[in-house]
Amino acid sequence: MENLIKKLNLKSPLIVGHSYGGSVAAFMAVNSELKDIEYVIIDSPLYKYQPSKIYKLVATPIFGKGIALFSSYTIANNQIKNGVTYLFKFLEKEKINKLVKERQIIWSQPKVIYSKSKESINYLDDLNSISKKYKNINSKITIITGKDSISTFKNDCKKFNLEVPNSELIILENTGHYIQLEKPLTIIEILKERMK
Repeated sequence: MENLIKKLNLKSPLIVGHSYGGSVAAFMAVNSELKDIEYVIIDSPLYKYQPSKIYKLVATPIFGKGIALFSSYTIANNQIKNGVTYLFKFLEKEKINKLVKERQIIWSQPKVIYSKSKESINYLDDLNSISKKYKNINSKITIITGKDSISTFKNDCKKFNLEVPNSELIILENTGHYIQLEKPLTIIEILKERMK
């Protein structure tokens, strides 16, 4: 990302990341040599992440790829449906169903299941590594999360806001984890304000 910013000679870019992308944005904020970058992190795990038992199983050496293949034909679509549906709080059912179907096409592929599993079991170690450096971030960061602490990473977002001196926390009502899909106009307004 940094190389792209340099190559395009971008001045004061705004980096936006949701969920895993927000964790990547936090990593960039910790490690970037560039100083004129502002970040918006939308409901992201920043300290804690607990991989599911199925991810732990699929990530095992030798057998993991076979389990991923088997699960793609058996449990994957139902797991995706339950997981995605749970993370929405106020989106119409027909839109949720459309989003679930889109994600099932991509996420139920064996290679995606295996990659996501490997990523998930290493996620906590990665977060532990970068979170120790959050207090050194000097960039301006806006953190957006939802009020519902069960289907969001609100607690991580609040802790991050307390640790990062130049940060602002925005907690939105009536939304789950997919804030940008449930509150797109609100997110657009926040981004427009940050781009001024």
